[in-house]
Amino acid sequence: MLALCRTNVLRLKVINKYKLEEFELSQSYLFFWDKLEKANFFLEKMIDLADRDVDDRDVQYLLSRPVDDGGQWDMFVNLVTKHGLVPKSVYPESHSSGASSRLNWIVKVKLREFAVRIRAEYAAGARGGHLRSQKEAMMTEIYRILAITLGEPPKTFDWATRDKNGKYIEVKGMTPKKFAEEVVGYPITETLSLINDPRNTYSRLYTVEHLGNIVGGNPVRYVNTEIATMKQLAVTVLESGRPVWFGADVGQFR
Repeated sequence: MLALCRTNVLRLKVINKYKLEEFELSQSYLFFWDKLEKANFFLEKMIDLADRDVDDRDVQYLLSRPVDDGGQWDMFVNLVTKHGLVPKSVYPESHSSGASSRLNWIVKVKLREFAVRIRAEYAAGARGGHLRSQKEAMMTEIYRILAITLGEPPKTFDWATRDKNGKYIEVKGMTPKKFAEEVVGYPITETLSLINDPRNTYSRLYTVEHLGNIVGGNPVRYVNTEIATMKQLAVTVLESGRPVWFGADVGQFR
C-alpha cells in the first residue's frame, strides 16, 4: 500500500505536536484515492497513446500494471496535497484495503476493457473531447467499485482524543485538506526523494516517463546522490528526532 510507511512519517508529527500516546492516519483513505487517481492516470495515458500500436512497449508496460499497489514519494505528496488526510478512526481499514489482490484484479480487468474501448473509438475516428467524455463515464464505474469495496471517503468529520496528560482535544467540521494543513501541518511539498544510481550523473534531478498517479500533479522526481552523502543526511535527520522514509530493492535479498 502506497500510504503504509509514508503516513508513519506524518503521524509522528501529530503525536509530538499534541503530546499523544498513540495516533494513526488512515491508510485506507489514501488507498481509495490512489486507486481512483491511478485509474484516471492510466486512462489518460491510453488516450494519449491511442495512435500507437498495441504492441508498443510503453502501451504494453502500462497495460501490464495499470493500478499497482505502492508507488513513489511524490505520488504520496500528490495525494496528500489534493485529497488531504483523515485519522484512522474516521476511515478505518476494510477487508479490501488489507487484502487488496481481489480488488486490484477487478479494477485491472475493467481498465483493460476500457483501454480496448478507447482504442476502438480512436480507430473509428474519435478524438480528445469525445474520448475524454467516455473516460468520465468509465471513471464513474471505477468510483462505484471502490466505494462498494472500501466505503466512500468522508467529506467532513469531527475528531477527538486525549493527550498523555488526559487533556481533551477536539476538532469539528474538518475537511481532509484542512486536517492535513492545520492539524498535521507537515511541510510535505518541501520534500524530495534521494536515490543512489551510479550509472547516472550525481547532483541532478531525474524522473521516469509514464510513472505517476495524478494527472497534472508533480512528476516523480529523484535527486541522484552519492551514497556517503545520503547516509550522512539520514543520520542528521534521525538525530534531529525526525523519521526517515526509505525504499529498498528488497527483492534482491529474497
